[in-house]
Amino acid sequence: MTTQTPAPPRDPTAPDTATDTGADAKKLAGGSAMVLAGGVAEQGLRSVIGWFLANSLGPFTYGAYTFCITVLTVLGVLAPLGTDTGIVFFGAQHRVQRRRDQLKGKLLGGLLTTVVGGLVCGGVLWWGTRSGWFWTDKPDVANALAFVAPAVPLTALLLYAVGAVRSMKDMRSTALSFQLAFPLVTLVGAGAAIALGLGLYGVLAAFMLATAVSLGLTTVYARRWFQGLLQDRSVPTAWGWRSMLGFSLPQGVAGAIYRLASWTDILLIMTLSSADQVGLYRAGAQWAMLGQLPVVAITTMFNPQVAELWGNAERDRLDSLLEVATRWLVVLSAPLFVGLLVAPDLLFSIYKPEYATAASIMVIIVLGQVVHVICTPAARLIPMTGHSLLHLVLAVCALAVNVSMAWVLIPRMGGHGAAIASATAFTLWAIARLIAAYAITRCFPFSRRTGLLLGGAAVIALLGIQAGHLGLPGGQVLPLTAALLSYALLAWKVGGTPDDHATLQMVKARLLGMLGRPG
Repeated sequence: MTTQTPAPPRDPTAPDTATDTGADAKKLAGGSAMVLAGGVAEQGLRSVIGWFLANSLGPFTYGAYTFCITVLTVLGVLAPLGTDTGIVFFGAQHRVQRRRDQLKGKLLGGLLTTVVGGLVCGGVLWWGTRSGWFWTDKPDVANALAFVAPAVPLTALLLYAVGAVRSMKDMRSTALSFQLAFPLVTLVGAGAAIALGLGLYGVLAAFMLATAVSLGLTTVYARRWFQGLLQDRSVPTAWGWRSMLGFSLPQGVAGAIYRLASWTDILLIMTLSSADQVGLYRAGAQWAMLGQLPVVAITTMFNPQVAELWGNAERDRLDSLLEVATRWLVVLSAPLFVGLLVAPDLLFSIYKPEYATAASIMVIIVLGQVVHVICTPAARLIPMTGHSLLHLVLAVCALAVNVSMAWVLIPRMGGHGAAIASATAFTLWAIARLIAAYAITRCFPFSRRTGLLLGGAAVIALLGIQAGHLGLPGGQVLPLTAALLSYALLAWKVGGTPDDHATLQMVKARLLGMLGRPG
């Protein structure tokens, strides 16, 4: 795998010149294509990792591993105090406005905040587990948490470095270092740990090693963009602490809450039930999250474009771009969700028999993820237009719904209760953010074409589910194939516009270029 990238432009603060919706869409597609290509490989590797560890470790140890990685991830998101998102917001704006002094200050201020926050969060986790404050009734889990605590600062720095590079719209570099290198090293390391019989601590060490390798690669790319600016003594450092932290603090808490809302179930299942239930829940949830793949691809490029267009008061262009992003997201995510709903038993036939109940857990979570995913581009308008406090408030409300429902349902229903709580919370959160985004910007994400795609996908999924219970030869294989072909035909007929077709040609050329082939 190559880690080379072309040298960046001489001045990373140079403004973009696109002035119409077609150009905006092509910018969105160009960066999203790179992230999507990396994301497909990333999700494929992560799915293989999850399947391999679930079958190799068994539900109990796999549940303990999942719990430790969840805690590590939540703290890693919290530690930068939102500066990993803040640098995307301010970096994009300062680059367009050529405010190099403020870009320099935001970079250094965010880096300092991330280092301090990472050390504090990692130290608290290590001290709390070693002194008996956390998980005293589960000493094996507490010891494993203490083992991964040193990786919290590395995780925080990795997220900040990725945000800094993405603020320059360098999606190729982050695809290589974050989306590909990270899961690839994790997979190789986990395979070696299992082969050597190192168990839980071996696979945790593999994850920590992958974090360090990914951070090193991302740092190399970040230096290509910012080393000249940071070493240029003629550019003063305008720290801008008030504006940076005023935006980033609520965003950081909201980001951590998002992780909690996503994985509160795992934390509560471990608290209220057992590691076995965590393992079953995780096996189902990892497939339900497949719909997040195009979300990451599109919103990664969408976020800085929102900041630019809103900062330049170009609401009409923003409205048009939102419709494009939402339609593309539906086109890409719908077949994933349709496939999961139509053939859950077929998917879990690759697992050991003790994971059979994870199929129904997955279906419940998918129902909530459908609503959450299609509303995500509109939801990103809230923080990217500077309303990070509102973003935080809505996240807190979603977390409250998830926790309260999970607290009641998990003791009675185990992983299924957690899935119901998660699906309900994500659905309500998505609707609330959709309403708030429209109130702020007067931009609406759903066009007639998007509505036809959503309605058609729903009908196809319902028919496929019914066919899957008819006892046809091959079980769910035939209904799955028919459903996917039907949706492909629907997307081909109603999902494209002339701008889309021109953009897809550019995306094809960009992807072929990434593979070293002529477009």
